[in-house]
Amino acid sequence: MGEKQRPTYSHYAELNRCSQNGEYERALKVANKILGVSPDEILALHCKLICLIQLSKFDEAIALINRNPHYLKDILFEKAYCYYRANKPADALKILNKSEDELDLRCKELKAQILYRLEKYDEAAKMYHENIKSTNDDYEEERYTNLSAVMVFLNRNDTENQIDYLKDNTYELCYNKACILIAHENYTEAEKKLKQCEKLCREALEEDEAAEEEIDIELALIKVQLAYVYQKQGRIREAHQIYTATLKLKIEDMALIAAASNNVVCINKDQNLFDSKKKMKAAMNEALVYKLPSRQRKYIALNNAILNYYVNQTEICEKICKNIEDTYPDLMIQILILRALNLIKADKVKEAIELLKNTEREDNRLYLHLCIAQIHLMQGERKEACKVLENLGEHTYKPGIVGALTTLYLGLGDEQMALKVFERTVEYYKRNEHEIIAAIRSRLTSHFSSAQLLVA
Repeated sequence: MGEKQRPTYSHYAELNRCSQNGEYERALKVANKILGVSPDEILALHCKLICLIQLSKFDEAIALINRNPHYLKDILFEKAYCYYRANKPADALKILNKSEDELDLRCKELKAQILYRLEKYDEAAKMYHENIKSTNDDYEEERYTNLSAVMVFLNRNDTENQIDYLKDNTYELCYNKACILIAHENYTEAEKKLKQCEKLCREALEEDEAAEEEIDIELALIKVQLAYVYQKQGRIREAHQIYTATLKLKIEDMALIAAASNNVVCINKDQNLFDSKKKMKAAMNEALVYKLPSRQRKYIALNNAILNYYVNQTEICEKICKNIEDTYPDLMIQILILRALNLIKADKVKEAIELLKNTEREDNRLYLHLCIAQIHLMQGERKEACKVLENLGEHTYKPGIVGALTTLYLGLGDEQMALKVFERTVEYYKRNEHEIIAAIRSRLTSHFSSAQLLVA
């Protein structure tokens, strides 16, 4: 057999022409043709890699890189980018961190995005700040947009003083500023900012002569966030109308559909359960693991458990609760209460009480005991509820507990015990008078200091 023919100038000319015209499928075929006769053609390998990236074939691109480590050396950015886009952000970060050379600007900006995806928000913000300081080009606005998106998830104390200095001259920046205000629970200002954002977005789209349907789809994200603000303000009907209207649009953004659907489920509570089941199916889409931050996925999972409780799927509810306990331990108390309610629904009241007793933690002791007392009251066991409230240590003397005990004993016709609760409470406050007065003075001092600062 004769030697394989080497790639000709015409092959590369065709490859160049296809690439310049954005014909990446055709360019990929040409690159494969070249590599078929000459597998070590570095230029063809590079072209094939770029084609795969442009065609979003990231797994194939990763395979190509790993098969040709000697020929594809100086492609740190492309390699990390492929892993990032293939939903392997941890691997992408490792690739960048292993580099012995200082990262170039492209790699630094990619690293900031990866840190954001990995929910390492403090590190991401630091990197964005560094990138903004070290550059002076046409992409400054985009960097500020990304930075403001990260700030939504930062500690409130770290961002409170920065809000007024954030730019909001584009609808992206304006939207992110509104989200920060929402994170700070400043719903009145967030509403104003979202309406400003909607106006900016509409004006930009109308300037581009976009169709009304296209404008509605583009505005959907802003509208859903506005609906959430209404929901937090107690304007439930307005919020529900926006969510419903949004879900009727031809939206491709799965994360947006999930957020709107989940919020409708919250509004429905134990009503419209058939509608809630349909909405929750959209909110639980498995692909959302790469689309939504863990904080949102966590509460969607919790709402799914609550929905199964409402529809009397006690076994499924229990299974979901155990999964949430393993995945999101910070939801332990909410899940504990839901599991107890689930047991009550299954006529296992004693088991529900034991569950709360056996898993109580010191920081939630009072709350869990109050839940146990409430369960006894739900069962008409007022004496048992009184026993629980009588054994709360110093918490028994809190005004709310004293009031509840007095009311319960009077309801049982036991005026002597009601009087005893009152007398015991008076004695307690007499014994602890100095500590209580000191605490009140401390609070008053703090209050007046704050007032002076405000006046100044």
